[in-house]
Amino acid sequence: MKTIRLFHAVLLPLGLLLILSTGCGSARKAADAGAVPADADVLMNRLLKNQVNAKWFSAKARIEFADDSQSASGTLNIKMRKDSLIWVSVKKFGFEVARALVTPDSVYVINRLNGEYMAKDLGFIQREYQLPANLNMIQALLLGNPVFIGSTANMTIDTTGGQIHLFNGAAGRPENHFWVGPAPNLLLERMSLRDNGQDRSLDMSLEDYKPANKANKDFPYLREAELFSRESGRVKVKLNFSDVDLAGPLEIKFEIPDRYKRID
Repeated sequence: MKTIRLFHAVLLPLGLLLILSTGCGSARKAADAGAVPADADVLMNRLLKNQVNAKWFSAKARIEFADDSQSASGTLNIKMRKDSLIWVSVKKFGFEVARALVTPDSVYVINRLNGEYMAKDLGFIQREYQLPANLNMIQALLLGNPVFIGSTANMTIDTTGGQIHLFNGAAGRPENHFWVGPAPNLLLERMSLRDNGQDRSLDMSLEDYKPANKANKDFPYLREAELFSRESGRVKVKLNFSDVDLAGPLEIKFEIPDRYKRID
Protein backbone atom coordinates (compact mmCIF):
# COMPACT_ATOMS: atom_id res chain seq x y z
CA MET A 1 0.00 0.00 0.00
CA LYS A 2 3.00 2.26 -0.59
CA THR A 3 1.11 4.35 -3.16
CA ILE A 4 -1.62 5.16 -0.66
CA ARG A 5 1.09 6.04 1.84
CA LEU A 6 2.57 8.49 -0.66
CA PHE A 7 -0.77 10.29 -0.74
CA HIS A 8 -0.73 10.34 3.03
CA ALA A 9 2.59 12.13 2.63
CA VAL A 10 0.83 14.82 0.62
CA LEU A 11 -2.36 15.08 2.66
CA LEU A 12 -0.84 14.84 6.12
CA PRO A 13 1.33 17.98 6.12
CA LEU A 14 -1.30 19.84 4.13
CA GLY A 15 -3.98 18.78 6.60
CA LEU A 16 -2.19 20.73 9.35
CA LEU A 17 -3.20 21.41 12.91
CA LEU A 18 -6.39 22.31 14.76
CA ILE A 19 -8.37 25.36 13.58
CA LEU A 20 -6.27 27.09 10.92
CA SER A 21 -7.29 30.15 8.95
CA THR A 22 -5.96 31.63 5.71
CA GLY A 23 -6.01 35.04 7.39
CA CYS A 24 -8.65 36.73 5.24
CA GLY A 25 -9.24 39.59 7.69
CA SER A 26 -10.25 43.16 6.95
CA ALA A 27 -7.66 45.30 5.20
CA ARG A 28 -5.44 47.52 7.28
CA LYS A 29 -2.91 50.18 6.36
CA ALA A 30 0.11 48.66 4.62
CA ALA A 31 3.66 49.28 5.73
CA ASP A 32 6.13 51.54 3.90
CA ALA A 33 7.63 49.31 1.21
CA GLY A 34 11.12 50.64 1.89
CA ALA A 35 11.36 49.83 5.59
CA VAL A 36 10.77 47.04 8.07
CA PRO A 37 7.45 47.77 9.84
CA ALA A 38 7.80 48.53 13.53
CA ASP A 39 4.19 47.58 14.20
CA ALA A 40 3.30 43.87 14.23
CA ASP A 41 -0.19 44.49 12.82
CA VAL A 42 1.29 46.37 9.87
CA LEU A 43 3.74 43.56 9.16
CA MET A 44 0.95 40.99 9.39
CA ASN A 45 -1.00 43.07 6.89
CA ARG A 46 1.98 42.97 4.53
CA LEU A 47 2.05 39.17 4.77
CA LEU A 48 -1.63 39.08 3.86
CA LYS A 49 -1.11 41.48 0.95
CA ASN A 50 1.67 39.22 -0.34
CA GLN A 51 -0.68 36.23 -0.57
CA VAL A 52 -1.13 34.58 -3.96
CA ASN A 53 -4.81 34.89 -4.88
CA ALA A 54 -5.91 32.33 -7.45
CA LYS A 55 -9.22 30.92 -8.63
CA TRP A 56 -7.32 28.25 -10.59
CA PHE A 57 -3.91 26.66 -10.02
CA SER A 58 -1.89 24.03 -11.84
CA ALA A 59 1.68 22.85 -11.34
CA LYS A 60 4.09 19.96 -11.33
CA ALA A 61 6.07 19.14 -8.20
CA ARG A 62 8.80 16.71 -7.26
CA ILE A 63 7.94 15.28 -3.83
CA GLU A 64 10.28 13.60 -1.37
CA PHE A 65 8.74 12.14 1.77
CA ALA A 66 10.17 10.43 4.84
CA ASP A 67 8.74 9.36 8.19
CA ASP A 68 10.01 7.18 11.01
CA SER A 69 9.52 3.97 9.00
CA GLN A 70 10.06 4.69 5.30
CA SER A 71 10.78 7.17 2.52
CA ALA A 72 9.25 7.67 -0.92
CA SER A 73 9.42 10.05 -3.86
CA GLY A 74 7.51 10.82 -7.02
CA THR A 75 6.27 13.51 -9.38
CA LEU A 76 2.96 15.26 -8.74
CA ASN A 77 0.67 16.93 -11.24
CA ILE A 78 -1.60 19.27 -9.30
CA LYS A 79 -4.77 21.10 -10.33
CA MET A 80 -6.89 23.22 -8.05
CA ARG A 81 -10.08 25.25 -8.14
CA LYS A 82 -10.51 27.69 -5.28
CA ASP A 83 -12.98 26.59 -2.58
CA SER A 84 -13.93 23.58 -4.70
CA LEU A 85 -11.30 20.86 -5.21
CA ILE A 86 -7.71 19.70 -5.39
CA TRP A 87 -6.77 17.09 -8.02
CA VAL A 88 -3.42 15.29 -7.79
CA SER A 89 -1.77 12.69 -10.04
CA VAL A 90 1.31 10.78 -8.81
CA LYS A 91 3.84 9.46 -11.32
CA LYS A 92 6.85 7.19 -10.98
CA PHE A 93 9.24 6.68 -13.90
CA GLY A 94 6.79 8.52 -16.17
CA PHE A 95 3.77 6.31 -15.39
CA GLU A 96 0.76 7.34 -13.31
CA VAL A 97 0.60 5.13 -10.24
CA ALA A 98 -2.09 6.98 -8.29
CA ARG A 99 -4.60 9.79 -8.46
CA ALA A 100 -6.41 11.73 -5.73
CA LEU A 101 -9.29 14.17 -5.45
CA VAL A 102 -9.96 16.34 -2.39
CA THR A 103 -13.27 18.21 -2.08
CA PRO A 104 -14.66 20.26 0.83
CA ASP A 105 -16.04 17.09 2.44
CA SER A 106 -14.34 14.06 0.84
CA VAL A 107 -11.05 12.53 -0.28
CA TYR A 108 -10.69 9.89 -3.01
CA VAL A 109 -7.52 7.97 -3.88
CA ILE A 110 -7.03 5.62 -6.86
CA ASN A 111 -4.18 3.08 -6.75
CA ARG A 112 -3.39 2.24 -10.38
CA LEU A 113 -0.84 -0.43 -9.47
CA ASN A 114 -3.24 -2.58 -7.47
CA GLY A 115 -6.54 -1.69 -9.16
CA GLU A 116 -7.94 -0.33 -5.90
CA TYR A 117 -9.48 2.90 -4.67
CA MET A 118 -10.29 4.58 -1.38
CA ALA A 119 -13.23 6.94 -0.74
CA LYS A 120 -13.40 8.71 2.62
CA ASP A 121 -14.92 11.78 4.13
CA LEU A 122 -12.36 14.50 4.76
CA GLY A 123 -12.51 13.64 8.46
CA PHE A 124 -10.42 10.59 7.52
CA ILE A 125 -7.32 12.74 8.00
CA GLN A 126 -8.48 13.65 11.49
CA ARG A 127 -9.27 10.06 12.43
CA GLU A 128 -6.05 8.71 10.93
CA TYR A 129 -3.66 11.32 12.33
CA GLN A 130 -5.72 13.35 14.83
CA LEU A 131 -5.13 16.38 12.59
CA PRO A 132 -8.32 18.17 11.47
CA ALA A 133 -8.36 19.03 7.75
CA ASN A 134 -9.87 21.88 5.80
CA LEU A 135 -9.82 22.33 2.01
CA ASN A 136 -9.24 26.09 2.13
CA MET A 137 -6.28 25.60 4.46
CA ILE A 138 -4.70 22.99 2.18
CA GLN A 139 -5.15 25.28 -0.81
CA ALA A 140 -3.53 28.17 1.07
CA LEU A 141 -0.49 26.01 1.79
CA LEU A 142 -0.21 24.90 -1.84
CA LEU A 143 -0.14 28.58 -2.84
CA GLY A 144 2.50 29.35 -0.20
CA ASN A 145 0.21 31.62 1.80
CA PRO A 146 0.48 32.03 5.59
CA VAL A 147 -1.82 29.97 7.81
CA PHE A 148 -2.47 30.47 11.50
CA ILE A 149 -3.31 28.37 14.52
CA GLY A 150 -5.53 29.93 17.15
CA SER A 151 -5.45 33.71 17.45
CA THR A 152 -3.22 36.22 15.66
CA ALA A 153 -3.69 38.78 18.44
CA ASN A 154 -0.78 40.23 20.39
CA MET A 155 1.84 39.55 17.72
CA THR A 156 5.41 40.69 18.46
CA ILE A 157 8.28 41.63 16.10
CA ASP A 158 11.86 40.58 16.86
CA THR A 159 14.71 41.70 14.58
CA THR A 160 17.57 40.24 16.63
CA GLY A 161 20.37 38.93 14.43
CA GLY A 162 19.07 40.71 11.35
CA GLN A 163 16.08 38.40 10.89
CA ILE A 164 12.47 39.61 10.95
CA HIS A 165 10.53 37.30 13.28
CA LEU A 166 6.81 37.82 13.88
CA PHE A 167 5.29 35.65 16.60
CA ASN A 168 2.76 35.17 19.39
CA GLY A 169 1.74 32.48 21.87
CA ALA A 170 2.81 31.38 25.32
CA ALA A 171 3.51 28.23 27.31
CA GLY A 172 0.61 25.81 27.01
CA ARG A 173 -1.01 27.85 24.23
CA PRO A 174 -0.84 27.72 20.41
CA GLU A 175 2.13 29.56 18.90
CA ASN A 176 2.47 31.23 15.48
CA HIS A 177 5.95 32.05 14.20
CA PHE A 178 6.71 33.75 10.86
CA TRP A 179 10.15 34.66 9.52
CA VAL A 180 10.03 37.33 6.83
CA GLY A 181 12.62 38.32 4.23
CA PRO A 182 14.14 41.80 3.99
CA ALA A 183 12.38 44.96 2.81
CA PRO A 184 11.04 46.02 0.43
CA ASN A 185 9.55 42.62 -0.52
CA LEU A 186 9.00 41.21 3.00
CA LEU A 187 8.27 37.72 1.64
CA LEU A 188 7.37 34.84 3.94
CA GLU A 189 10.46 32.60 4.27
CA ARG A 190 9.44 30.27 7.07
CA MET A 191 6.46 29.58 9.32
CA SER A 192 6.25 27.44 12.43
CA LEU A 193 2.97 26.48 14.10
CA ARG A 194 3.00 24.80 17.50
CA ASP A 195 0.10 23.40 19.48
CA ASN A 196 1.86 22.89 22.80
CA GLY A 197 -1.18 21.50 24.57
CA GLN A 198 -1.53 18.66 22.03
CA ASP A 199 2.23 18.19 21.39
CA ARG A 200 2.12 18.74 17.63
CA SER A 201 3.83 21.17 15.31
CA LEU A 202 4.50 22.15 11.72
CA ASP A 203 7.63 23.90 10.45
CA MET A 204 7.73 24.96 6.79
CA SER A 205 10.34 26.88 4.79
CA LEU A 206 9.47 28.69 1.55
CA GLU A 207 12.24 29.51 -0.93
CA ASP A 208 13.03 30.28 -4.57
CA TYR A 209 10.43 33.00 -5.08
CA LYS A 210 9.87 33.92 -8.73
CA PRO A 211 7.01 34.88 -11.06
CA ALA A 212 4.37 32.37 -12.12
CA ASN A 213 1.99 32.68 -15.06
CA LYS A 214 -1.04 34.83 -14.17
CA ALA A 215 0.12 35.12 -10.53
CA ASN A 216 -0.48 38.42 -8.78
CA LYS A 217 2.60 37.84 -6.57
CA ASP A 218 5.88 35.92 -6.71
CA PHE A 219 5.44 32.22 -5.96
CA PRO A 220 7.72 30.11 -3.66
CA TYR A 221 8.81 27.17 -5.83
CA LEU A 222 10.65 25.24 -3.10
CA ARG A 223 9.03 24.05 0.17
CA GLU A 224 10.39 21.91 2.97
CA ALA A 225 8.08 20.90 5.81
CA GLU A 226 8.48 18.93 9.02
CA LEU A 227 5.38 17.84 10.92
CA PHE A 228 5.28 16.17 14.29
CA SER A 229 2.43 14.68 16.31
CA ARG A 230 2.14 11.79 18.72
CA GLU A 231 -0.02 9.95 16.18
CA SER A 232 2.10 10.44 13.05
CA GLY A 233 5.58 10.72 14.54
CA ARG A 234 7.99 12.94 12.62
CA VAL A 235 7.21 13.46 8.93
CA LYS A 236 9.41 15.36 6.46
CA VAL A 237 8.21 16.50 3.03
CA LYS A 238 10.07 18.39 0.30
CA LEU A 239 8.21 19.87 -2.68
CA ASN A 240 9.98 21.39 -5.69
CA PHE A 241 7.43 23.06 -7.97
CA SER A 242 7.66 23.70 -11.72
CA ASP A 243 5.30 24.80 -14.51
CA VAL A 244 3.21 26.86 -12.09
CA ASP A 245 0.22 28.45 -13.83
CA LEU A 246 -2.75 30.32 -12.38
CA ALA A 247 -4.67 30.56 -15.65
CA GLY A 248 -8.04 28.85 -16.01
CA PRO A 249 -10.49 27.32 -16.35
CA LEU A 250 -8.90 23.86 -16.20
CA GLU A 251 -10.26 20.55 -17.41
CA ILE A 252 -10.34 18.21 -14.42
CA LYS A 253 -11.37 14.56 -14.71
CA PHE A 254 -11.57 11.98 -11.96
CA GLU A 255 -13.17 8.67 -12.83
CA ILE A 256 -12.91 5.38 -10.93
CA PRO A 257 -12.94 2.32 -13.23
CA ASP A 258 -15.77 -0.12 -12.48
CA ARG A 259 -13.31 -3.01 -12.13
CA TYR A 260 -11.40 -1.33 -9.28
CA LYS A 261 -11.91 -2.70 -5.77
CA ARG A 262 -12.80 -0.36 -2.92
CA ILE A 263 -10.59 -0.65 0.16
CA ASP A 264 -10.84 0.78 3.68
